[in-house]
Amino acid sequence: MRKKKIKFLIVIVIVNFSCARFRVEKLQNEELFSIPINENINSLSFPEQKGLFHEIPSRMGIYENKLIVSEPSNRQIKIFNKNKLELIIASKEYQKIKVTQQEIKNKELKTQPKTEKPVKTILADNLSIPGMIIAGQDEDFYVVSYFSEKEMPKNIQNEKAENIDQKNNDEEESDNQIDSQKSTGFYKILHFNIKGELLGIIGRQGKTEDHFENILWMDVDSDRGFWVTYSYAEEVYLERYVDNMLRETFTKNMCRDIVFSTISKSQDYIYSCENMFPFSNAEKVIFVGRVDKIPDRSEVNSQGLIFQKRIFLIRDLATQENKIIFNNLNDPEDYPYIPYDKNISLWQFKDHSTTKISLYSLEGDLLKNLQIELPGNRHAWRSTYLTLSGFFYSIRIQKNNLMIYRWK
Repeated sequence: MRKKKIKFLIVIVIVNFSCARFRVEKLQNEELFSIPINENINSLSFPEQKGLFHEIPSRMGIYENKLIVSEPSNRQIKIFNKNKLELIIASKEYQKIKVTQQEIKNKELKTQPKTEKPVKTILADNLSIPGMIIAGQDEDFYVVSYFSEKEMPKNIQNEKAENIDQKNNDEEESDNQIDSQKSTGFYKILHFNIKGELLGIIGRQGKTEDHFENILWMDVDSDRGFWVTYSYAEEVYLERYVDNMLRETFTKNMCRDIVFSTISKSQDYIYSCENMFPFSNAEKVIFVGRVDKIPDRSEVNSQGLIFQKRIFLIRDLATQENKIIFNNLNDPEDYPYIPYDKNISLWQFKDHSTTKISLYSLEGDLLKNLQIELPGNRHAWRSTYLTLSGFFYSIRIQKNNLMIYRWK
């Protein structure tokens, strides 16, 4: 009888432990900023069409009580301190045009400019059209700056033209590859402090003069290293910069070769690298490999690639050792995202307003499930993301206000 009791208690403990592991912890939101969107200089200004604001950047810099926001059409960056505008960093050339246009408008209307106390404005030579922003660790931030074709230096225009000519002469290149070289502009990453002083310019592969074609993601680790993921010439790169100097480079080709180095391959499958992300301590990176089956084209109702599985591999940057965490994750809905602290995060978008985040240890054990539920009108929420510093943020546009929430 005593043995049966002990077995029963063991079963209860195991069941309770399993339930605890699979329990979902709903995160609560905290409003950090709420800033009006209107024509007032001390507010934010975004283009509006049929009551919908657009050109809202997907990420904004948040540093202690400061919010750093891009206004792409106005070619300026605004820094708010507790919802109060503190500083404007503006494109030097565009600001000259804007001021001249306003002077002409005032003269035509025979009006004088508003007597509001002017906000301190710094004109930046290298700023063109600002976009995504991420905050650093030392009262600094990084901003993506887009330059149109007309603003390109001649050496870059010539480089692009040569690339197109070379591809046109290569019969094996596809039309898509040629078209990818005909983009209408390019990107640089500018590094500022919150006083508006330019600290540096980051270009592709650490060369200030070289441009980016498409920037996919960027963030700052706990050791003040800046990470950026971008695509260029049909390759995807993950790079780390320290003091604006290139320190680490990874590519999706490298990622694919490492993940599938010990796996026998079949011509019936496609093996690719789906994601590359660093850990917040900059000691490791995670490579996510994906396997898709090529459908049988002889079938009448043949479909596209058929997802098979994902493989998660951790690479230690100090020892260059590799460790496979998951070898057969077969739920296509589990989207691999950046690590949360020292753990792996998998996101599942349950519906338009609910996201579940599963956290796993580096041993592959499920630690806990988090859930974000967006209240109110789903279309008011623009983006929800996780930073390397471990914060979940959401951007919301409601009642002509831009609102920033943190989930915890």
